Amino acid sequence: MANKQMGLARAGRRKFIKWASVGAIGAALSSGCRPGAEVLPPRSSEWKQGKSKVVVVTNPAIQAPRAMDPNAMQATVDTAMCRLMGTESRKDAWAQLVTPQDVVGIKVNVCGGARNNCTHVEFVNAIATGLVEAGVPEEQIIVWDRRDGELIMAGYTINKGRKGMQCYGTPSFDRKSTTSGAVTTRYSTIISKECSVIINAPYLKTSSGVGITIALKNHMGSMDNPWEYHRNGCDPYIADIFAADVVRQKNKLNICDATYPLFNGGPHENPSYHWAFNGVIASVDPVALDRVGTDILQEHRDREHGGSWPIRPAPRHIATAASDRYKLGTDDPAHIEVDRIEV
Repeated sequence: MANKQMGLARAGRRKFIKWASVGAIGAALSSGCRPGAEVLPPRSSEWKQGKSKVVVVTNPAIQAPRAMDPNAMQATVDTAMCRLMGTESRKDAWAQLVTPQDVVGIKVNVCGGARNNCTHVEFVNAIATGLVEAGVPEEQIIVWDRRDGELIMAGYTINKGRKGMQCYGTPSFDRKSTTSGAVTTRYSTIISKECSVIINAPYLKTSSGVGITIALKNHMGSMDNPWEYHRNGCDPYIADIFAADVVRQKNKLNICDATYPLFNGGPHENPSYHWAFNGVIASVDPVALDRVGTDILQEHRDREHGGSWPIRPAPRHIATAASDRYKLGTDDPAHIEVDRIEV
């Protein structure tokens, strides 16, 4: 099975290295952000003071869900990162977030394990290309979520060895509990002990019990008892989980796989409710990203319905996370600068 997957170890690792060294991708390693295309420069005007930057990049060449073209995916992630960080160099963009000494955890969302309803392998490989170019050794990158089995079902190859990019589910949780607001839990030792930097890599989708599950809720997969905090639409529990120092201080970037979003039901797969957005959403502000992601989902729902089709339940946790109590980011459109690009 591993030899057939575009995974992250053994056969998958060879594909990752191949993508990063030949053809258009190889050219991009030395020249810029958008393989096979003219480099898109940073915005010439400065971002307004006090505004959170959210970049939304779409690229029809990704061809979700049929092809998930790795070159197009790389170009899309690179453009998002360069635009977000204000540079024409992929290496410089990632180097603003990580150093060669960091152990970097990429927290994906593979809840349910369905390949068309999770953070895609091709998306993660595009992130890893940038990290490696910024000097992070492959062995110091850990792709992870709750369980090995869900990662395998989602198309990942488990690697717990000493060579190559690592990929596995949480092996253990902290011995001591952490209390953050109304939440008392034990965090995954991947986030608390192994990693110095977390790249939060959620998938854009609705969730029947919460409204949406994007950047903020993704860290429910970082603790041992998420089922205890799903009442009241997970509010204020999602904010409490993210506000814990072990998450808040290490979570340096939120970059969302919006290639084939789920716009109704969820978080588990429902093939009737996807559409090919072929996009990436990136921000250092998880609240602003969730606000923009929710708007994208809502806009598509209204188009699909031919009128208003509100997300239910309303995702109250976004406003809670933005409140003065938590200050995890902003959900106010007046304080969010959205940069939309089509590659």
